[in-house]
Amino acid sequence: MTKHTSNMDATTLRDNSATTLIRVEHDDPTLTTVTVTNAFMFNARERGQFWPIYSAFFSRLGVAIGGNTNLQDLYLDENDDTYLDEIGGEAFCEGMKHNSSIRNLTLMHPNFSRGIGRGILSEFVADNSNIESIRLRGGFAAALQTLHDNGGANVLTSALSRCTNLKSFTLDNFDIDGSILHDIVSAIRGLHGLETLQYVDNNFLLNNLADTNDNNSAKAGCEALASLLQDPNSKLRVLVLINNNINDEYTVVLANSLKGNIKLEHLYLSSNGLTQNPNTITEIGWEVISGVLCNTSSVNATHLSTTR
Repeated sequence: MTKHTSNMDATTLRDNSATTLIRVEHDDPTLTTVTVTNAFMFNARERGQFWPIYSAFFSRLGVAIGGNTNLQDLYLDENDDTYLDEIGGEAFCEGMKHNSSIRNLTLMHPNFSRGIGRGILSEFVADNSNIESIRLRGGFAAALQTLHDNGGANVLTSALSRCTNLKSFTLDNFDIDGSILHDIVSAIRGLHGLETLQYVDNNFLLNNLADTNDNNSAKAGCEALASLLQDPNSKLRVLVLINNNINDEYTVVLANSLKGNIKLEHLYLSSNGLTQNPNTITEIGWEVISGVLCNTSSVNATHLSTTR
């Protein structure tokens, strides 16, 4: 099977992919990153660009990754997940699950309900004690929907809860509701090595206050974050909540959860104070949380970023 969906020149993409495949198969110590994408890239060869124009390429890459000892970073863009599944996504996941060198995983537009996104989470992330950082970036409504289809959210939370050495988790641009955030926080609560949690551009607290269900969902998500901050076993040092339309009510919940926290060092709440949006932090909210953070008897010199 062949197909070309790239916005790059086909010849360049093919050459980059062939070069990357050979380097991974030969365990090239100078190649530490593989980037599966058909998007234009600067320094594409140095960053290990690969796109499976031929089905045999993809399964070979999975097997090669499985035996590679020098790769540290895997970046996979599922902007055409149907194509990746058709061209050998299952074989790719089966091969790469044997890898023990990759530390950082980025999935762009992941599909949690089926195919390669689901396969990587269930076959590679779950029970993986080597991965230290996971970044999931949505951006498409379809990516968000896959959390709701075919147990997609359960696949994600199960994989996270079993990724025992995870130090950093980023969920970016999904607009998930508070109930799913609650489940995600519950999944990572037992990961006592987690030091950085980034929840960016999700707008989970942008709710219609006239809708009780939406309001309760948002509250559940915020209370889940607060419970994580109150957990005495948590080692969380950095919490990034940029551009989530957090309002004053939920700012108070977060502030109260920080009163006994002596481990958090950085809290980022930038872009939650858009004056044209009533469901964001006002001066009242900033005063509450600043007052808590300025109380050095209860907070260990937490740095607050309040750029609005």
